[in-house]
Amino acid sequence: MKIFISTADHSGDFHASRLAAALKEAAPGLNLCGVGGPLMEAAGVKLAARPAEKAVVGFFEVVRSLPAWRDFLDRAAAAGRREKPDLTVLVDSPSFNIRLARRLAGNGGRFVYYISPQVWAWGAGRVREIARLCREVLVIFPFETEIYRRAGVPVRFVGHPFLDEVRADRPAAETRRRLGLDPDRPLLLLLPGSRESEVRRLLPVLAATAAAAREKIDLQTVLYPARPGLLDGWRPPAGIRVLPEGDKYSVFAAADLALAASGSVTLELTLLGVPFILLYRLAAPTYWMLRPMLRVRQAGITNILAGRTVAPEFLQGRCRPELILPETLALLGDPARREEMKRQFLKVRESLGEPGAARRAARRILELA
Repeated sequence: MKIFISTADHSGDFHASRLAAALKEAAPGLNLCGVGGPLMEAAGVKLAARPAEKAVVGFFEVVRSLPAWRDFLDRAAAAGRREKPDLTVLVDSPSFNIRLARRLAGNGGRFVYYISPQVWAWGAGRVREIARLCREVLVIFPFETEIYRRAGVPVRFVGHPFLDEVRADRPAAETRRRLGLDPDRPLLLLLPGSRESEVRRLLPVLAATAAAAREKIDLQTVLYPARPGLLDGWRPPAGIRVLPEGDKYSVFAAADLALAASGSVTLELTLLGVPFILLYRLAAPTYWMLRPMLRVRQAGITNILAGRTVAPEFLQGRCRPELILPETLALLGDPARREEMKRQFLKVRESLGEPGAARRAARRILELA
């Protein structure tokens, strides 16, 4: 049996690698091939192509990188036709994967989507296309099942894969001691995102907010890059310590508060019980083009799952240091409010089901293949 796995970004590579490992465990003789990144390859997937290194966010940013993405899509489609798999599994990366499925559908391709597009944020167009292309969708958020069922798409909730991954390996006090951080002073964690375009926009905001906060209170500030090389060429200002890669979740859990780019990292913080403020800013033309399409009132998945604003959000025009600073100081100065945020985070965690998402997804994929 041969299964083709496709993803096009760092987050998808992570989830696809865990899925590949679960597939290999359930069916040791399985032939896994596809397109993706180094984690997939390490998990035993024979790669035909790798995505462009510089991931971007936004329509106009993508346009500037179109030649590299078109080349990757062409190579992925050629590989899919050449390999003739029993089933193609699309993992995350909706803009890329839906285009790939369109190209392969005419060749008799059969598709399952794992970690589906955020149709709840962007409306019904993608739901209809997924209904046309995919045999089944394996979703990781419980509220997604009803969205797909209403559209007549076979769907199964498998739980969230982060429940198997996100845990601190050591207590906060020990992590601070190992890093040479004061156990008694507040610790602010800066998380500017994983894509170069979003980091360029958010890093100055984070640095300015942290500097202003340090003028008001005795504060320690650390920055944890999402991946190696992301901050190459950036010189951290005085008072911000950039931590080396490694022991990510213990570092996160040692913080009193995080300022975090919108994305999967905010769910990681939620599962670790770390209070955070969500920040995001798109390029202005991209924002005004996409704004009419948005169907949700909150940007953060934690707030969407909670059904209300648990973590403060500062988006687009409100993503400015002078607006973020008062909320930062208020949360750092109010332990009871941070504890209430943690209690709400526990409820969000409970809504995500049980660990074992990749294993459940693998079992279902093998049944469908």
